[in-house]
Amino acid sequence: RTMSSKSISRESYQQAVLYSLLSSMCLAIAAAFASHLTQYAALPVIIFCRFFIPLLLILGYSLRCKTIKFQTDCIKFHILRSCFTVGSQYALFYVLTHSSILMGTLLYSTSGLFSPIISRIWLKINVPAKTVISIVISFIGVSIALDVWQLHITLVMVIGLISGVLAAFSQITQHYTSKHDSHYTSNIYLFGCSSLFSLLLLAPSAIHYHQWHEIINVNLSFLFFLLLFSLFSIGNQTYRLMAYNKVNKSSSLAPFLYMVIFFSGVIDWVFYNIKPDWNVLMGVCIIIFGGVIMSIRK
Repeated sequence: RTMSSKSISRESYQQAVLYSLLSSMCLAIAAAFASHLTQYAALPVIIFCRFFIPLLLILGYSLRCKTIKFQTDCIKFHILRSCFTVGSQYALFYVLTHSSILMGTLLYSTSGLFSPIISRIWLKINVPAKTVISIVISFIGVSIALDVWQLHITLVMVIGLISGVLAAFSQITQHYTSKHDSHYTSNIYLFGCSSLFSLLLLAPSAIHYHQWHEIINVNLSFLFFLLLFSLFSIGNQTYRLMAYNKVNKSSSLAPFLYMVIFFSGVIDWVFYNIKPDWNVLMGVCIIIFGGVIMSIRK
């Protein structure tokens, strides 16, 4: 199926912007809780819980409200999206373990730059000239933020960019499924398939360690952060689906999804007293400016 090219109303676009901002805020807060979780458990355990707990919450809510209804219009895209999402989360959590929340979300948010390129190559969707200009400007912003001009490239940065590429693939498939299946169906497939894939990746870790307490330290703090992380993860996915459902091109929401970088910077500054360097601030401003160009509507 092809995406609808029907013009959207100003009201629909404004709603999409609001949902995008809420999604960005949820993602920034979820990333903050994720950084706490790395103190209690090994990465494979956190990734599995990151999908399985939201799945239980959604299923529990659905059973209570008797709203369980499955659709199978584009199951292949749901499975693809889950594969990309699990990979991007492994990369994101690695960065959060070795760097700040701001740096993790900045690198993860490069998905907005890769999405138009991947859409052109994969789905043969034309990339307008303004989008190309936007991508160039935003990549310059990323380069300044990462200080690559000083050849200061680290493994964390490379893995962070990989998280952005995988997230771009995930968001493209998410945009597609948002046009064909309900928010409930999309979330069930995402968290269900991702739980299965992350469980398969967790199995080797469970075999490697002789004692489970070596890879997970279960206590009230861990469970508290895990619950909050799960709730905000659901919020991020749900609001993003609602936003994508309102627009024809996911790239039109890029600058508002980039606001996750701003929210993450505020969290770092207020709660951890981590003040970003001048090059990071400048880079973020340039990235958002590039996103604004991409979203300009005729």
